[in-house]
Amino acid sequence: MFTREKIKEVAKLVEETVSEVLKDQGIKVQSAGGTFSELEYTMKLKLSTTNDNGEDQYATDFRRFGRTYGLKEEMLNSVVELGRGKFMKITGLDMGRRKNVVHLEAVKTGKKFLTDVDTANRAYDRAMTQVVQLVDMVK
Repeated sequence: MFTREKIKEVAKLVEETVSEVLKDQGIKVQSAGGTFSELEYTMKLKLSTTNDNGEDQYATDFRRFGRTYGLKEEMLNSVVELGRGKFMKITGLDMGRRKNVVHLEAVKTGKKFLTDVDTANRAYDRAMTQVVQLVDMVK
C-alpha cells in the first residue's frame, strides 16, 4: 500500500538510480511530483541537460526571451540584494509561469526562488546604482 512516506522513499530511490544510470550522458534527473492512491503511484521525472555554453533551459530562455519581458541580458548571473542582506543570483527565466518568471538562487545557501519581473528589475537597478556609487568613490 502506498503512503506519503513510502512515496518519498520510492521517489528518492528512483531519482538516485536513474541519475546514476544517466550521469555519463550529462543528463540531470529530478523528481517532479506525481499522483498516488492506495495501490498505484504515477511518478513524474524531469530530465534536463545543458547547451554548448553550459546553460540550462532557464538561462537559455532568459537570453532568448528576456527582452520581451523587459529584462536586460546582462542581468543573467548577476547578484542582487532582495531584502536585508539576502543576496540572490539571477539564474534564468521560466516561460511556463505566468507571474513569477525570474529564477533566483540564494548565494549563501543555493536555495532556488522565483520572483516577478518588476522586483528583479528594481533589485538589479539598485545593485547597478550601488556599483556606480562605489566606482565614483574610488576615483
